Amino acid sequence: MKKRSIAAAAMSLAIAASFTMNAALPVYAQTAAASTASSSSSAKNTEALTKALETVKSRITIPEDYTDFSYSSSVRSGIDTFSFTWKQDSEITSGSLGYINVRISGDVITYFNHYDPSYKTWGDPAFARLSSGQMIGAAKNAVKMLDPDIAEQLSYDENVSPELRSSTITVSFTRQNEGLDFDKNSGYVNIDKNTGELISFSLTWWGDAKFKKADTAVSVSDIEAAYRQNVTLTPYYRIKNDDGKLSASIVYAPDKTVLFDADLAKPTTMLDDFAAANNTSNYTLDDTVEDVEEDAAYETTETVSAGAGISRSNPVFTDAEKKALLDSGKYYSKTDAVKLLKDDKYLGLTDKYVLSSAEMEKTSADDGSYSYLWNFNFYINTTDQYKQMYVTMDAESGKILSYRKYDYSSGKKSRTINIKSVNKIAEAAAEYYLPDIFGEYRADESNTADAKGASDRTLEFNRYVNDIQVSGNSININVNSDGEVMSFDYDYDNIKFPEAKIISADQAYDFLFKQTDFDLYYSGFQTLDGKAKTYMLYSLDTYYINAKTGRLCSYDGGEYNSAESSGSCPYTDISGNWAEKYITKLYDYGITLSVNDNKFSPDSAITEREFARLLDSLYYSEVMPLLYGDYAYDDTSTLGNSPLTKAESAKLYILARDGKAFAELKGIYKSPFKDVKSTDSNVGYISLAYAMGAVKGDSSGNFNPDSKITRAYAMYMIYNIIASAN
Repeated sequence: MKKRSIAAAAMSLAIAASFTMNAALPVYAQTAAASTASSSSSAKNTEALTKALETVKSRITIPEDYTDFSYSSSVRSGIDTFSFTWKQDSEITSGSLGYINVRISGDVITYFNHYDPSYKTWGDPAFARLSSGQMIGAAKNAVKMLDPDIAEQLSYDENVSPELRSSTITVSFTRQNEGLDFDKNSGYVNIDKNTGELISFSLTWWGDAKFKKADTAVSVSDIEAAYRQNVTLTPYYRIKNDDGKLSASIVYAPDKTVLFDADLAKPTTMLDDFAAANNTSNYTLDDTVEDVEEDAAYETTETVSAGAGISRSNPVFTDAEKKALLDSGKYYSKTDAVKLLKDDKYLGLTDKYVLSSAEMEKTSADDGSYSYLWNFNFYINTTDQYKQMYVTMDAESGKILSYRKYDYSSGKKSRTINIKSVNKIAEAAAEYYLPDIFGEYRADESNTADAKGASDRTLEFNRYVNDIQVSGNSININVNSDGEVMSFDYDYDNIKFPEAKIISADQAYDFLFKQTDFDLYYSGFQTLDGKAKTYMLYSLDTYYINAKTGRLCSYDGGEYNSAESSGSCPYTDISGNWAEKYITKLYDYGITLSVNDNKFSPDSAITEREFARLLDSLYYSEVMPLLYGDYAYDDTSTLGNSPLTKAESAKLYILARDGKAFAELKGIYKSPFKDVKSTDSNVGYISLAYAMGAVKGDSSGNFNPDSKITRAYAMYMIYNIIASAN
């Protein structure tokens, strides 16, 4: 596809001819339904089947060549449910067959899908021909056609996000009662983004759902008081990684998420009711009451626990490279490193273990520094034992950074751990491995929880600075019932922490309620016999509060932007800029550049690397490897970071489209611009980029090939590339 489009442009310029290619999207035939059909099973209830078929065919027109019919039936929540399929007859139609699937429960259609083999779902990047309003309108009309009796009870998400390569757009909706959303009854409509044609539809609908009156909800002040009583705000140090520069902020976070019964101002019993009704302790509802900080700790970094936030996406060394490093005398050899491991107090590396592999790797820490690691894999495989051990060691200091042991030996009896014993062992091991920093860590209260028959436990120690816990900095040690330390890892960020001069928790609540609103909505579940049970709830979205200023912030203390969270363009410095509409339009499609503090900096120069990434976002990871090799995303040394000229941008675009061979054909191009000679080395690239709509000249007919392009112009250029494809 790429070569053909560039070849066409090259030929067009070479012979001074022009042509237009129009690709029309398919329009589904609207014809009468077939009168003959064969059923895959006999109907249990002819009357119900007849009614369901009549209802579906009164709302949906089946193409006349979809003559093969089958169905299945079931009872859902006490309601007769039928799944119908119409498809093209294989004896009449060759190749892939089109089909329509419909599911109807009672008189509510809950599923529709039309597969047309001639319909192109994905293609080249292109803007939608319909506006957001038109797409939402088409979605509403589709739902009204499918389910006219309930269509008015649905609320539609107006933040539609079309994709450049997809021919369709998904519009989501939620059931409402008295203006409040019912989060368990929702669905989506999938339509063609250019024609509004219905492609697919899905709906969850509980016909027997009953709701409490919205006006029985308590006041906002009452729910705020209940929130203060049930949710504890705790300050944490959160560490932010900004291009390798680490910094810490103090953030207030809730200890748990609590849903409140809106008419009682008390924590809801919904989850317990669900467990009782379904005789299970495994909550499967979307809404949960849980410890927020425990889960959030895993959001902080993308590193593994090898000590000090060390990255593991680095290449290992060959034998020759390892020899060169070891000859320097700065790093432990493999033999010396293994000797150290055998002397370790807790590792238990005996002579029975066989060394399976030993790899040295160069790692980059969050702060941009480098270090070298040994990664060892040992095992025992005898008639009565099968064990494995993985160890990571700092190759320079010989310090163990992490390890994990596995014992798969048969016949080993499992015993319940002794809580006091395993805590004592874990604390001693933590101090043994980290004598210089262990004093900053405190045992987590979960360490002393009841054993409940467990044969091992992972003990956690959390770091505290200025009496405030540091999120993501912990020591984790697993001890089994035999007192053996089975694993060890830790995280420690060596950075400067700000003073703990913060607002009080009471003040944090006050700031919270001034900046955010409680959501009032319906939720619920279905019992095992399919009966709907609903609740009217109050809840708050996930939030964090800057403990210095009281303002809402991101997880790591960064600035919170309500526009960005709502899906609208968040840039604060493009209003009135000549390229505002292009920047905003591309943002809606997920095409953007990196920004600081929501400032797009439209007049700043753009680099080759930045522009290549813009092209890459159009062509889904085809560009960077094509331009810079397979390791373009990992190795930035070959990527240009100098300002890009207009001529270079044209060349980069054609290279990205794999058009080098066409662009460098000699003697066939006549420059479309006054200031670009036909003998210019880049005339082929510039001419092709112009023919394909990527670049344009000024009002005087000049291209200004050596002028530096700005971030705004780059977005204008990307916009033109897509628009020309339309």
